[in-house]
Amino acid sequence: MKFNPFRKKSMRYSQLLPSWKTNQDAKFNDWTTEKAISEGLKSSTYVYACIQLIARSAASVPWYAYRQKRNGDWQQIKRHPMELLIENPTPFHNRKDLIEGMVHHLYLGGNAVFTKVRAGGVPVELWQLPPDAMKVIPSKTDFIDHYLYEKDGVRQRFEQRDIMHNKFLDPANPYWGMAPLQAGARTVDSEVEAVRFQKVSLQNRAISDGIFTFESHLTRDQWEEARQMIRDQHQGFENARSPWVLGAGAKWQQMSLSPAELDFLNSRKFTREEICTIFNVPPPMIGVLENSTYNNIETARKIFWQDHLVPLLEDIKNCFNQSIAPEFGQGVILDYDLSNVEALQTSNTEKMATAAQLFAMGVPFNIINQRLDLGFDDIEGGDMGYLPSGLMPATILENMEDPTQTEDTGTQEPPPEDDTPPDDEEPPADDSEEPTQAGMGSFNTKSRGTAQNKKASAYSDAQKDFHFKRIDRKREQWVLNMTRKSAKLFESEGELLAKAVKSGDWKKALEKNAAKWETFLIASYTGIVEDIGAAHYDDLTKNYEPSEYKAARDFFNPYTETIKAYIRKLAGTKVAMVSDWTRQVIGAMVEEANEANATMDELAKNIKDQYKEFSRYRAYRIARTETQNALGYAQHQAGLKAQEVLGQTLVGEWYTSLDDRVRDSHEKMHGERVPLGEAFSNGLKYAGEYTQTEKTGENINCRCVILHHFE
Repeated sequence: MKFNPFRKKSMRYSQLLPSWKTNQDAKFNDWTTEKAISEGLKSSTYVYACIQLIARSAASVPWYAYRQKRNGDWQQIKRHPMELLIENPTPFHNRKDLIEGMVHHLYLGGNAVFTKVRAGGVPVELWQLPPDAMKVIPSKTDFIDHYLYEKDGVRQRFEQRDIMHNKFLDPANPYWGMAPLQAGARTVDSEVEAVRFQKVSLQNRAISDGIFTFESHLTRDQWEEARQMIRDQHQGFENARSPWVLGAGAKWQQMSLSPAELDFLNSRKFTREEICTIFNVPPPMIGVLENSTYNNIETARKIFWQDHLVPLLEDIKNCFNQSIAPEFGQGVILDYDLSNVEALQTSNTEKMATAAQLFAMGVPFNIINQRLDLGFDDIEGGDMGYLPSGLMPATILENMEDPTQTEDTGTQEPPPEDDTPPDDEEPPADDSEEPTQAGMGSFNTKSRGTAQNKKASAYSDAQKDFHFKRIDRKREQWVLNMTRKSAKLFESEGELLAKAVKSGDWKKALEKNAAKWETFLIASYTGIVEDIGAAHYDDLTKNYEPSEYKAARDFFNPYTETIKAYIRKLAGTKVAMVSDWTRQVIGAMVEEANEANATMDELAKNIKDQYKEFSRYRAYRIARTETQNALGYAQHQAGLKAQEVLGQTLVGEWYTSLDDRVRDSHEKMHGERVPLGEAFSNGLKYAGEYTQTEKTGENINCRCVILHHFE
């Protein structure tokens, strides 16, 4: 390799120092902590209030020791010597003294210096040293060679490893920190002088400047005598409003106030805000409550912790883990615990709400836990995202077609579907007698002209899955039909309430619109019961000879008093639920608008926007839930009718889609059988049944079906 005289190795900052500086103190300025205490902390109420708040808040947070496990997780070590050292740094001080002392020195002088006292090779005590007495001696090899203590004739050398030094960054000096108070020194001086000015003003009876004039010329002695007489009679609060006694034709001439004096209070307000800015403390946190409300005080408290205290604690943690933790072995650290900080509890609540929203969007739990720093352990299966079953493309409402409608009754009937199973869903052939492809979830295995019934257990899962899919296709047709209709109802309701809210009659308008919802639900329920019930009844009875009927085989009637009463009751209940939810949402919006002094036009626009936001997904959820309810009820009523006609016992089998969207409680019920009319283990007599018991909610977004078997 050819020699290059200009090639040099990379060098450390300390190696660039002149040799004469390696034996000198690395502090480059004359700022002292003692001066900051006397002229800042002890002279300005706002400086004292800010630093005291920061110190006490930081000292309220507990510290614990943690050890890293092989899998990378951190496990708390109870009563670890390092934790005990922080709790009692000396026989005379506790954690509160340690943290408060560190914070005061950091914010006043920019540096906090502690010396370690060892026993058995590890620190057992931490003593705080006055920063003004410390000198940092740089090293060309190790950055810092040693620290030197000099005060009151005492001179003591401390090795680098025996000192814990925490500092705020000074870009001009890598060895010594800069205090926030140093940046705001002139502001604090202005505040202190303003207080002194106010004190002198009060001593002078808080009156403006003026001049005493005399008719005759005064000698020096007379002038001194008059001056002393004025001071004796009028200076100080004890002489306020006392009569003036002067002689020799003395007259008082008042001088005008300067603009700065006239704006004295406002000037102090600006100074106060600037001091709060220097220390990053919201004014309400130190008792400045002008224009403050409960909400913005809570917000200020949260901002104070999130934007100030947490970064400060991180700084202290880094200092502990760099200076103290290595002396207790590898893989051990100190960390703070914010779980009991009341100001951050709201943040945790909001964080959990955000986590719930992300999880509902399909983001895996373990990723949410990591990104939001929830503090939970990873869970098995948490790397997979889950989506709710009631989801559809946003454009499906515009693209769907109307099912055929019966104008006379107002019921909607989906177009007929092909009963022929697709090639990939055809049930496998049976070597014995091939079962009839019964529609709508029935397993009628009776062949015409025979008296032998096969047991349902003889049928394969593929055959059952075929019947489930046929029902599911029919159900989805009705879901899309109801979604489109209910979305239009929501849209018109939003327009109606946006207008009514301006006159204050939005509650009456909502009650009036409830009649439209009830008409819509009754028509939908009736159409589904007629469509599904008739088909299911025919499937159950069509393969029997008339001689086998125990009663007259008439058609399935969806207009019996029992069915009509149930439909009316169910529609009324569901309309009340929808209206109550809407009433709460709109009521909250009205209350919020009143608090914000919003105009009626703004409120009306917000209501329209709210309806646009939730009308589609609410329409689809309502459609899926109510279609399932009516479908299950139709099959149930058709089964009861067939059971009566044939005189045979029907058994219902709970059947799920067997995909990863099935709720756990329904997945456990897959294949469960009960006699028709009896409840399954979840308390429902059929899939989708609405009850007002503790089982309410089992029907929401349910996609299960009941397959009927003749025993």
